[in-house]
Amino acid sequence: MKHAMQKKIPVLALSLFLVVGCESAIDMSTPSQLNQRQVRVQETMRTEVLSRGELQRAEQIEQITRRHAAYGRGPVTVTVSYMSGSKHGKRAAAAEGDMLRKAFVAKGMKVEAVHTVAVDKENDADRALASWLSLEALPPENCTPMPGTYGAETLEEVAPYPMGCEVHTAWSKMVYDPSDLLGKARTPDEDSSRHGAMVDNYMNGTPNETLEGLSASEISRESVTE
Repeated sequence: MKHAMQKKIPVLALSLFLVVGCESAIDMSTPSQLNQRQVRVQETMRTEVLSRGELQRAEQIEQITRRHAAYGRGPVTVTVSYMSGSKHGKRAAAAEGDMLRKAFVAKGMKVEAVHTVAVDKENDADRALASWLSLEALPPENCTPMPGTYGAETLEEVAPYPMGCEVHTAWSKMVYDPSDLLGKARTPDEDSSRHGAMVDNYMNGTPNETLEGLSASEISRESVTE
């Protein structure tokens, strides 16, 4: 028994030495391979091409109004294009721009300006654009597409990819109201004081006093008496 224990002691010492050596060789300062950044929120200029159909355009203006109310910033700018050199086209563009301005104002939106722009290509003429400053949820900074998205890649190209970037990119596209990511406004001081007083009374066991008002039973008895 004693001889067996003497044989095991060097083996245990060697194992302990290897474990301690491996731990000391690990560099704990190495950056994580996981993505540490969060989805960003920033103001961007959003531009939307308005449909030419009357019904489709009315529905589109309604959608823009809802989006602007949720996370829009500032007024809307309307731009209408027309074929260069066409006086009739310029007048038609000005009339259309004025019609769009009235449609947005009727929805409670402020229109900063209405522009008419001459274009040289026929395909670019008779187009109406609505532009406004909007909050947008964007993927974390320096997040690139997942390796292999556009074909096979080497291990050297895969190595710098922060794991989880593609998931955060998908999250950013699913955010409806980016302002939610900025946090909500804090409670005013007077409301905080009132809420605190209500909680204090509840925790201290202070009974609620009866309000000087009418009860359903009293009203019922009075109606029966009459």
